[in-house]
Amino acid sequence: MISILRSAIPRDWLRPAEALLGLGVVRLRAVAMVLALSVCVVLFEGIGITMLMPILDFVQADADLTQLSDQSRLWRILISVYSFANLPITLITLSATVLFFTILRQLAGYFQLVEGTKLRHDIGRKMSMQLFERILSSRAEYIQHFNTGSFIYLLGTQVQAANALINSFFNLSMLFMTFLVYGIVILWIAPIASLLAFVASIFALASVNHYVRAGGTISRQIVRAGELWSRFLTERYHAWRLVKLSDTLDRESEQARYWTDRIYMLSVQLARATGRIDLVMTPLAVLVILAGLYFAVTFLSISVPLITLFVVVMMRLMPLAKNFARLRQSIAIQTANLERVTRAMQESENAREEDAGWREFTGIKQAITFQNVSFQYAGSAIPALNDCSLTIPAGKMTAITGRSGAGKSTLVDLLPCLLRPTAGTILADDVPIETYTLRSLRRAIAFVPQTPLILDASVLDNVRYLHPAATLEQVRHACQRAYAHEFIEEIAEGYDAMLGENGVRLSGGQRQRLVLARAFLADPSILILDEPTSALDYESERKVQAALDTLTRSGTVTLIVIAHRLSTIRSADHIVVLREGRVIHQGRPTHPESLEDWLTTGAVPQDISGGPAQIAESKVSTY
Repeated sequence: MISILRSAIPRDWLRPAEALLGLGVVRLRAVAMVLALSVCVVLFEGIGITMLMPILDFVQADADLTQLSDQSRLWRILISVYSFANLPITLITLSATVLFFTILRQLAGYFQLVEGTKLRHDIGRKMSMQLFERILSSRAEYIQHFNTGSFIYLLGTQVQAANALINSFFNLSMLFMTFLVYGIVILWIAPIASLLAFVASIFALASVNHYVRAGGTISRQIVRAGELWSRFLTERYHAWRLVKLSDTLDRESEQARYWTDRIYMLSVQLARATGRIDLVMTPLAVLVILAGLYFAVTFLSISVPLITLFVVVMMRLMPLAKNFARLRQSIAIQTANLERVTRAMQESENAREEDAGWREFTGIKQAITFQNVSFQYAGSAIPALNDCSLTIPAGKMTAITGRSGAGKSTLVDLLPCLLRPTAGTILADDVPIETYTLRSLRRAIAFVPQTPLILDASVLDNVRYLHPAATLEQVRHACQRAYAHEFIEEIAEGYDAMLGENGVRLSGGQRQRLVLARAFLADPSILILDEPTSALDYESERKVQAALDTLTRSGTVTLIVIAHRLSTIRSADHIVVLREGRVIHQGRPTHPESLEDWLTTGAVPQDISGGPAQIAESKVSTY
């Protein structure tokens, strides 16, 4: 049976339906409910319209039931039904029957609309959540290839457009059932004329296939253009300062005009392809009705009630035929969005992060050790890290320094397993970190990026992002440790103040201290900071540095700092120097002032405790 249905249904309808089912977001029981209600809608509507003929017969026969019973099997059935229900057959009861089925049709239509809407939005909700979770659960390399605009456009516009397919399929099923019911009616009225009308309708639908295919092609171009336009808008909005200060508004406006013109032209082309369907279908549908009517009257000698019912049914079928062609076009358009969504689903699933760990990470007591670790990004000819061996002592502050592109950020991304080494091993107290569960490992690590990540939320919600159950008192204590409490109290709303997108209400130093407070509140075992003072003024730098010094003296947190500033490096207990993906020195300078020469000239300081020989063997000085 399924194979018969598959052969009967066009491939351009079957493919997106199979794709939707393959995503696992469709509840078949809910689909069955909506389809059952759709059957009721069509059935009640067909009965209501068919009952118009007995009314016309009743009026024409002057209420002579004997005559009506002799001339029609339908009337014999009606007389039996009304007799069983103990109802007289009058114009009022016949009209009441039509009204009854009309009300039933509307009730079924109401519940079909409600259940269909619930199902459609449920599918959209599940699709969005599944895609959101899959992308954010994938490997870092996959996430990084997503542009912000593409991510937003995919989860917003394209998911909703793909979700609209379910509505199109329901409408398509309604059309099929309506055609079936009305087809039975007109076949009963005028079989030969109806068969001719069906043949002509198939010819009419086939005549618009070209426009349906053209619409599908254009819709794919619109999807791509819409994604690139969304990407352009996101990038330029975030770069508004650059646009203003560089006076490049005219150039950016030209770029914006190109994309708006592109989408405009494609939309017009799509409208033309869609409009031509109506242009072809409407005259053909009218021609079919008139030809069928002429044939029925001229050659079949059909009675006036039957002719009236034939005309009513054919007039009802005419817009359905146009809607059928439009739905084919709509499915072709929405399929382009579904293809993009399913491709992203599959790609993100294939790029899913593997978590083979079974141990619970509770912190380190001795050291983190990199043993001959290498890492190379996909598509890159040069490794970001090449045979790196180093040790990060527990409870100390380690500064990782080196010129841009030396591999510092890649190195720290390996610790929480955002990236996985292509060679070598990373040990935490002599235990490979891949044996720890990702959840326990990452919960023990807090990361403070160079550009502070501030949410469009209150101060309170921003600070306790990593620890949602924290009390206000705990939040205040963390802010005091990060020297953020003072400026927060100066804001009118205090800890309830909304900070706006990217923390627009705060200065750079304030944002940095707020993110530091977030990390302190999480009470991590390992704290990683990426250039924590690079964009700060002297006063903000002094306060952040004081907070870090206090943390280091506690000895309870292993502090890893990516640093270029001499002031930060001087405070470190241990220094790792990277150059072109290799560890060239590590240890602690006996004369920190010699570091200044390296920072300005690139010359490696030779007074690192332990000497080059020990450094090459990844030995750590005794502190």
